[in-house]
Amino acid sequence: MDECFNATLLPQITKLQPRENNNWDEFLLPIIFAYNTVVHATTDYSPFQLQFRHEPCLSTDEPSTSFLFNKPQDYYEQMKKNLSIIQRQARDYIINREQQYKNNYDKQRQDPHYEINDLLLLRIFSRSMLDKFVPFHLRDTHNPPPYLDHSQQQS
Repeated sequence: MDECFNATLLPQITKLQPRENNNWDEFLLPIIFAYNTVVHATTDYSPFQLQFRHEPCLSTDEPSTSFLFNKPQDYYEQMKKNLSIIQRQARDYIINREQQYKNNYDKQRQDPHYEINDLLLLRIFSRSMLDKFVPFHLRDTHNPPPYLDHSQQQS
């Protein structure tokens, strides 16, 4: 999630900040507010709405003139009800989006099936950044070895 936020935040700061001044911190709060008030595709809600149960009220918005609550407790109960509905819908959107991501990812992936005694390449990591690949025969399809046994090292 941090990578997604950073990928959004950095280009916005770059757009607003003049090249010769180092005043990026002046633009941070408005950019974060804009990020938090935009509807995200994954949840179908803005982070502000998920946190505070309502859309943000700007100083340019007209204030509401009437509230229809018989008791002070009614407002709190309505807020709890709205929050549970929003969270349930956001959870459903996230699950749906995760499934879409998985389906798209799986389209590009191979599904290899290995049999016992198949010849595979085992990667041996080294400190010199030049990793080696050594052939070995698979002995157990459910538990491939993380390293070569003594006879395989000899060969």
